[in-house]
Amino acid sequence: MKTYGGRYLEAEELAALGCRDVGRDVRVHSTCLLVGLENLSFGSHIRVDAFSSLIAGDGQIRVGNHNHIAAYAFLSGAEGIELGDFVGISAGARKVPSRLAGMLWSAPGRSCCLVATSPRARRSAHSR
Repeated sequence: MKTYGGRYLEAEELAALGCRDVGRDVRVHSTCLLVGLENLSFGSHIRVDAFSSLIAGDGQIRVGNHNHIAAYAFLSGAEGIELGDFVGISAGARKVPSRLAGMLWSAPGRSCCLVATSPRARRSAHSR
């Protein structure tokens, strides 16, 4: 596929950069911000689109199998994030430390669109 203005890094390149684990058929766009490479793990059949940020820091981000993280997604793994298999993260979605917003990422085959909310707003949304 011809691409202008960036390209997808392949699994071998991500492993050479120092990612903790990298499965097969992993593609991460070259415009992504990856912080804490030693704490990033990718399963197989993964695509992370342009301008997404995966910031593991001292926590860990583990991405399961058959996942897609769309453009401009922001995952902050300070407290750890584990995406199961067959998870889609919508464009522009945000996952920040639980003191700002909490989200369970365990619904296979479902896309998640996240926004930071206060604990009060989350309680009110769940009680409806």
